[in-house]
Amino acid sequence: MDDTLKLVQKTIDGDTAAWTALQVLLDPTIVRIARRHQGLRRKGLADQVDDIAEVRASSLQRLKANSFHNLRSFMERHAEATHGESFDAWLYGVVDFAIREHLRQRFGRAPKVPAAEGGGVQPSKRDLGSRAGRLDDEPERNLLTAAGVTTQLAVAEILAFIAENFSAQEAKAMQLHYLEGRSYAEIATELELRDAKQAEQLIRRLNARLRYRFAPQEEGSDA
Repeated sequence: MDDTLKLVQKTIDGDTAAWTALQVLLDPTIVRIARRHQGLRRKGLADQVDDIAEVRASSLQRLKANSFHNLRSFMERHAEATHGESFDAWLYGVVDFAIREHLRQRFGRAPKVPAAEGGGVQPSKRDLGSRAGRLDDEPERNLLTAAGVTTQLAVAEILAFIAENFSAQEAKAMQLHYLEGRSYAEIATELELRDAKQAEQLIRRLNARLRYRFAPQEEGSDA
């Protein structure tokens, strides 16, 4: 285990000195990612000290949130995988998320950036309403993507449908997966399911119901 992962492990074990050291270690990498990020560069913000500082603070806060939940999740996946994602690649995703949130707050919509930068046009908070801030932006975990709809349909409408038509367990599963970003293993534990595979199958089944209800139907279909 390299020095970075050792600090991560000590941090999630409750070592406050390790968290301080980890922040110092990660700071130049976060700043470097931010300065090279196409989204910031296209808006002329890559060299703005205040914007870089906000992205840095947001990235570190995301690492610290919920008792280092994201760091814990990474370490769990890293321990399970023979050739897992590197920490640097994972950290890029964290910073990329923080940057897109920063751009949404400033401009209402994050600009499209190349796929190598984790791109794709992201939904605007003004399109989705206040609940959007709690949605995970990864494509496979985005509630709008799962439902197969466009940003013209408010997330609130989807959530209302879930509340009215899903069982308490199903609604809880969706909350854990999309709004809290829990892993399948964590969902299985929370809902007392057999294993992570069963939790994944449940989420996929519920996604299919959302797509059937909300995805635009082709002309001539029976729907």
